[in-house]
Amino acid sequence: MTKIFQTATLTWSRFLISLVPILIGMYVGTNAMPGDWLGLLVGGTLGLIIQFGAPVFLTLPG
Repeated sequence: MTKIFQTATLTWSRFLISLVPILIGMYVGTNAMPGDWLGLLVGGTLGLIIQFGAPVFLTLPG
């Protein structure tokens, strides 16, 4: 039972950590651009690019 709980906690914490770039991007987007929805969309897209792009760039052979 504790093994399942540890795995679930680890997965949940990874999920929350993966949301951080998107949230930061949305926050910066709403402050930088006029229009709430446009800023959220652009910021969230940038956050997704950072979230999925950074591991790809880090694992590329140099």
